[in-house]
Amino acid sequence: MAKRKGTNLTQIVTAAAVLLGIVAIAMIFVPTIGIKDSETTFTGLQLAFGYTKSVDAGLVSITVTYFEFSFMNLLTYILALAGTVVALMGLIKNSFASGLFRIIAAACFIVSGVFFFMALNFCIPNTTATEAFKLIGDIKSNGVLAVGAYIGGITAIIAGVCELLSVFVFNK
Repeated sequence: MAKRKGTNLTQIVTAAAVLLGIVAIAMIFVPTIGIKDSETTFTGLQLAFGYTKSVDAGLVSITVTYFEFSFMNLLTYILALAGTVVALMGLIKNSFASGLFRIIAAACFIVSGVFFFMALNFCIPNTTATEAFKLIGDIKSNGVLAVGAYIGGITAIIAGVCELLSVFVFNK
């Protein structure tokens, strides 16, 4: 009976890690960084894939590229997705492979959580936009983390801890 109870706890904790991983992945659509003393925010999608904005000024259309493609910001969400998928694979019955999958998932989640907090360092502002905005300041020096980075980082790290608990504590 005790082995079955441990197995149920392991599955519950792994399911919680999967749900937290899904929340971390969803943070790609939420503002990840913002500009100090401004209402301007940028989502994880804009940071990862780049962001270009066109402004019509009468007869002239101006296109400003704020951010270039950032692989490291994209890697943040890829690791959260990999952790979620591997955690789901950890629910298989083979105990050795299951434990190995959970350790890999925990590593993916924890690294992803750390990367969420480094989103501002990983963003690549366009050099022409940086030159154009010298009057208001550099995007990186005036940037702050927004709610998406905090929620994504915290949920990914908690998901990693849940996976480690399912391997080392509840899997007895």
